[in-house]
Amino acid sequence: MTQDTELLFKSEMLTPDETATLLKISADELRDLRRRKRLAFVKLGYRTIRFRLQDLEAFIQRYRVAAIGEPVQ
Repeated sequence: MTQDTELLFKSEMLTPDETATLLKISADELRDLRRRKRLAFVKLGYRTIRFRLQDLEAFIQRYRVAAIGEPVQ
């Protein structure tokens, strides 16, 4: 892996605290989403969990409720 690739990879991976802050939910809520497999995650070790930014974007889109009259995408 090149240095640029490593930097990009690391910037796309968020810790549980960063993820909870980004989603504006508690750490317990995030843990529950992960435990129920509602939100994809990467397990890098026994206790090391990371969330990919693209998975968070997909999660938000999947649970987004459209407003009345809004065009379907």
